[in-house]
Amino acid sequence: HAAGVAAPDAVRGAPPEERVVPPAGAGLPALDRLLGEALHGYPYVWDVVADRVERSPAVVRLLGYEPDEVPADSAWWRDRVHPDDLAHTRAVIQSALADPAVRRTEAEYRVRHRDGSWRLVCDRARVVHDDAGRAVALVGIT
Repeated sequence: HAAGVAAPDAVRGAPPEERVVPPAGAGLPALDRLLGEALHGYPYVWDVVADRVERSPAVVRLLGYEPDEVPADSAWWRDRVHPDDLAHTRAVIQSALADPAVRRTEAEYRVRHRDGSWRLVCDRARVVHDDAGRAVALVGIT
């Protein structure tokens, strides 16, 4: 909020983890958490041509890892998809990438946490096409 303007009652007196407006200097971790809450997921961008993935640090931490432990490719995530969900999840993604008319895709599946347990996620993405109509990226939230 602007200097001299009182914080709304919902923010004033709330515990730090529940404040809507992050304190000055809180940086990207606070913004990442707030975006995750607002979007009901954490953002990623997958360059499908180069197989490079930029993930929100929060989505990696959701699975018990730190961002510097995770390679920036799709194999890391795919290797954690539950075996019973993998074929369907891959088919949904490949179908969306193959059809220039498809703009959005969504899949619900389980991913393995570092501790061996499973987390159910819903992955929603926008397919980005180049001028020739080829899918070049997925921009989404998990």
